[in-house]
Amino acid sequence: MALAGILSPLFGAREENWLKVETPSFTVISALRERETVAWAGEFSQFVAALQRFITIDPRRLPPLTVVIFSRDRDFNPYRMLGLKGKPVEVAGFFSRRETWAVAGLGTAESREDMRRVIFHEGVHWFLSGFSRANPVWVEEGVAEVFSTFMVERKNLQWGQAIPEHILLLRDQKPMPLERLMFVDRSFLSHGSQVAGLLYAQSWAFAHYLTFGQHDLSRTVLTDYLKLCHAAIHPDEAFRQAFGGTYEELDRKLQKYVSGGTYFVAKPPLPEISPPSVAPASPIEVQLALARLALASHRHPLARQHAEKAVALLPDDPRGYEMLGLALDEAGEEGPAMVAYREAVSRKSQDFQPYFRQGQALQTAADGQLSAEDARAAARFYQQAINRHSYHLASYQNLAGLA
Repeated sequence: MALAGILSPLFGAREENWLKVETPSFTVISALRERETVAWAGEFSQFVAALQRFITIDPRRLPPLTVVIFSRDRDFNPYRMLGLKGKPVEVAGFFSRRETWAVAGLGTAESREDMRRVIFHEGVHWFLSGFSRANPVWVEEGVAEVFSTFMVERKNLQWGQAIPEHILLLRDQKPMPLERLMFVDRSFLSHGSQVAGLLYAQSWAFAHYLTFGQHDLSRTVLTDYLKLCHAAIHPDEAFRQAFGGTYEELDRKLQKYVSGGTYFVAKPPLPEISPPSVAPASPIEVQLALARLALASHRHPLARQHAEKAVALLPDDPRGYEMLGLALDEAGEEGPAMVAYREAVSRKSQDFQPYFRQGQALQTAADGQLSAEDARAAARFYQQAINRHSYHLASYQNLAGLA
């Protein structure tokens, strides 16, 4: 199938004057004025730098993050996440992570408290994705809530402020035992708003206690606990080693901490950050960023349109074909997706996905009857995928399956 048969007529969206602001940790594609964009990027840079003081990760494992900021909230509407009934979810913004990239979308850079907390909460999730394995839900949500209160006050930052709705909930409802909290999974969040609210509240309280409470534990205790969990130590033993007591002992300490009603607010000096670079965003950079945002919100037709526009802007650039392949693939159009992936590979794509998916397609189509020639071709694709993304486990597993 020729690629020309895949491309649909390009849409006529209103053109914006987009800026590109680059920092060592992320890139911003913004329709705001330069002053507003640089101010937002500077504050988020300080937030990331401050997190690095508390949580030790390998920054090389963080997927490159692109933040898209719209000038008007209504321009963000076509990219909002869709809810269970197919209606857009009214949120201030969202983050999403893929294997080799992450994207965030903001309807505006207004500094309402609820919006700020959402953005910083999701920013913590992006930062914690630098760990090689999935983290316990209570750590993810508790740490995200604690540091979502980030603020800048003159030459200091602030975080650790009490979150009133969490405190009220913990006083009104009986908390779940820590022995249970340690093992809840993502499905727990779908058990209704009241149950999910208790999870967020108690996770916040325990993370706040460990990070800022009065105890003899190291201030790196959460990172130490995650390292123990990732080292395949039994969770009960990881808990005991990290927190220095039994579940019941920590339950009593946490309850005393919550009932005490005093929550320390940290006000360390702001970290030094490198000044960002500012330039007009190129048309293809804008289309690729919007395609990622549309993919993240599962709006595949819109993602396809942006990818097609990227291909039309620079036909020899593999990135447009990479995004087009992803959009088609996730929409269930495997055949056209493979055409786009082949076009990306022919242009020396540096993303792992086109290579991995072609190897996978060869292996799957053979249904156990893979010829020697196809097996060698699939192996070459998997090796190319590994060369471009050495942390992708499925590439190694599928390559081993060819033996």
